[in-house]
Amino acid sequence: MRGTCEGLSRLAAAGWIPKPEAAELAEHYAKLRTWEHRVQMVQDAQSHDLPKDAEGWERMAAFLGLPEGEALKAEMRGTFARVQDLTAPIMLQKPGQAAPAAHPDAAEILAPARGAAAGSAASGSRDDG
Repeated sequence: MRGTCEGLSRLAAAGWIPKPEAAELAEHYAKLRTWEHRVQMVQDAQSHDLPKDAEGWERMAAFLGLPEGEALKAEMRGTFARVQDLTAPIMLQKPGQAAPAAHPDAAEILAPARGAAAGSAASGSRDDG
């Protein structure tokens, strides 16, 4: 979790996203990771599939301290909608909309990643992590 939250913090510090939105996204990320872990506990497996039946939803809700599976589903829908609201303006370009201007430091920020990618391509290695 540290990497994603740190990345959000750095994006906010660089002015790419507002600090309150970065903090809210970090909170949602922590919640999503908790849900992911509860899915794995309910299924007793390294899985990312949501429960397929009411019993699974009830068990997952109980792990999270919620009264019932429907309450968990409602919380999830609200969280997903809010994350979409926060990320869509920076992640999605509407048809016919001009691409946003690059951040003034974009070339400097991306140079190390481009160098690493070029080195990986030349050596035939890849990083799945």
